[in-house]
Amino acid sequence: MSTSGCESETKPMAIWKAIVILSLIALLLGVTLVASCPLTRDIAAIHKKSRKMKSPAVYDEVAAQLAMLCQTLERETWTRFTGTAWLPRAVRDFEPSYGRVSPDGCQIEMGGGFFHFGYSLVRDESASTAEENVWQLRFREESGSELLTTVTLNVTERWSEEEFVESAMAGFDELIAANPGIFEPYRSKFYFLLTFDHRDRARQVCADATGAMPGHWWPRLTAAMMDSAGPAEGEASERFESWVEANPSLGHYVYLSYFHDVAGRRDAACRAALTAVKQPFVDGAHDSSNCWFLSYTAAVIAFRNGCYETVIEVADRALRASDSDSYLYYDFLGMQAAAWFLLGELDRADAVLGTARPPSADSRCRDGGAAAFGTLRKAIRDKDAEAVRAWVSPEAGEFHPHHDLPIEKVRGVGAGVEQPGRDAGLPEA
Repeated sequence: MSTSGCESETKPMAIWKAIVILSLIALLLGVTLVASCPLTRDIAAIHKKSRKMKSPAVYDEVAAQLAMLCQTLERETWTRFTGTAWLPRAVRDFEPSYGRVSPDGCQIEMGGGFFHFGYSLVRDESASTAEENVWQLRFREESGSELLTTVTLNVTERWSEEEFVESAMAGFDELIAANPGIFEPYRSKFYFLLTFDHRDRARQVCADATGAMPGHWWPRLTAAMMDSAGPAEGEASERFESWVEANPSLGHYVYLSYFHDVAGRRDAACRAALTAVKQPFVDGAHDSSNCWFLSYTAAVIAFRNGCYETVIEVADRALRASDSDSYLYYDFLGMQAAAWFLLGELDRADAVLGTARPPSADSRCRDGGAAAFGTLRKAIRDKDAEAVRAWVSPEAGEFHPHHDLPIEKVRGVGAGVEQPGRDAGLPEA
């Protein structure tokens, strides 16, 4: 009996021991999983970077370099398209996300997404004088900011243009070397050089990018555009057109159409737009967008140039490759109807709108183009050509090969060279 009693007393103890052991194992596993979670690692990296940024040995150098940069620049400059490789080394070593620099101060963002933090440099106007600028460097995060240090510079202290540009070039070259075969560092370097009016060096970046990535369209298009307003225009056009013909694709012919369009060559632009949609309807590895968006760009270029038969054919090709759930389905249909109207075919224009399929319940177009057909249909029936053209909005739907750089800046128009061409800003990609 005593043995049996002993056994009955130890069973609950054994169960509790098992529970404790399993709980410890689960806790250990939980800690391990949390520690190995990407979000946990990101948070740890942010805290580590923040601590380093708030170290006096670091922020003293950052403050001095940012203050010099602000006193060097004559206008506000964003890193949105130029990248951050041109920022002073003490800053770019932290791999900032983006920044805004002006003669009055700067903001450098290190984070993004779920957490924002970085440096902020501001000129203290109350403490500054006619001879000296007083700059305050603060560490910013979402909970607030704290003053790190103050630096005072004579108002005449600044980097020479050569020093500034050469430092930036070193940053870009390091980035390119660390990312072989990647396109973006070349584009950022080009934007920087052209922003600061170094056209010859910007042209060399196109040549370097072409050598590194011979199959990429952007450096070839950009080089051709840079020469499209001067005596080398004919050679530039022939060179880019020959490359497109040797490397045919929907995207490449759309870029060729765009090139002719901005140079004011109506027939060549429409011809390339039509050739584009006769290529296989597949997305290219380096294309700026998908086939539907690029086809719409081709249709917009043809529409703007009055090539309405081309508009109809481009839209028809895209519609046969699309369906009512495509986000551009109704845009193509409406543009096709507008083109028929402007060709004098009112009945056909109205009939095209009548072929629109209703969107499915989960379609992205449910509240989109179909609802706008009422406006277009009324304009067609009222024979209001201006309203029809306004519905199409010829500046919509294009890609943007050079972001916020004006066409004139890329082509060199106004920099001692004048050449007729389309006078319009580049739309967003």
